Amino acid sequence: MATDSLKIKKVGEQGRHFLKLEGTILVYNQKHWAYESKLMIPVESIYTSEHPRFFKNLLIIAIIILIFPIVAITITLFHGGIKSSEAEELIFATTGVTVLLELGLAIPLIFNFLFAKNTIRLSVADSGFFIEFWKIRTQKKHIDSFLEQLKQRQLQVESDGENKNGRVFEIRNAKPKVMLFFRCILFCLPALIFQKYNLLILALIPIGLHFKSSFQMMKQPKEFRQALKYFRRKKWDEAIELLLNLKEQYPDYAPAMFLLLDTYVHAERFDEALKFSNEIPENYVPDSNALNLNLWQWKRMNMRRTESN
Repeated sequence: MATDSLKIKKVGEQGRHFLKLEGTILVYNQKHWAYESKLMIPVESIYTSEHPRFFKNLLIIAIIILIFPIVAITITLFHGGIKSSEAEELIFATTGVTVLLELGLAIPLIFNFLFAKNTIRLSVADSGFFIEFWKIRTQKKHIDSFLEQLKQRQLQVESDGENKNGRVFEIRNAKPKVMLFFRCILFCLPALIFQKYNLLILALIPIGLHFKSSFQMMKQPKEFRQALKYFRRKKWDEAIELLLNLKEQYPDYAPAMFLLLDTYVHAERFDEALKFSNEIPENYVPDSNALNLNLWQWKRMNMRRTESN
């Protein structure tokens, strides 16, 4: 089945966001400074709606600003002991400031009315999860085409008459070094704001925590550390080879077991993941049946991504 992809500008979030149709699965990719994630959503569980966006917060602020001087002027007029000249000056100043503030808020409100934007919301049934993005005018044809493709995939699922899986699955990969860098910047902000450069010592807190976790990692076998590096670089086959060798040396080493299982899933080698899950001791897994069911659903999800007409 042919695929169609769409780059979107998500409401209220930074980073790069992409939607792609693969078989009867909607794949949602997010690329942020601290992590990357991929969500896989069955098309039959998605409800599409369009919403007009209005800057209601600006309108509320405008109303509050308008009410505030009225209250201040009323109190001034009825308050004793204030000379008429002082009252006139206060009323004039309050009115002038209010007019300037209202004009400042009126510009974006008028702009919003003249160039109002709509958003598209893709809601997932029975989950509360939704993806909302701007319906940018330059992308209108592409967005409409993508939504039409989505509708066709949904009709295909209905015509199949098969009991599909309506769960949402997510794969997330963090970027530890990037997160450390931004945490250091965050802890340096007090020194820059208050111009007390001795507060730069606060930056040692995230660095210390990073070294602590690195020291704990050094206690792990060398093969495990290298496999984890391969995993973060998305070199699945190399990571699996190291972890299988580690499993022979340390058959009861739990971190290697779960990293191997996770790597199988990322590499989309679900049959091997299902086989290996049965080898994990029961005392390591709270519910082995739930684990196997989850892996089977992952496998079914991946099969749906490659299904054709």
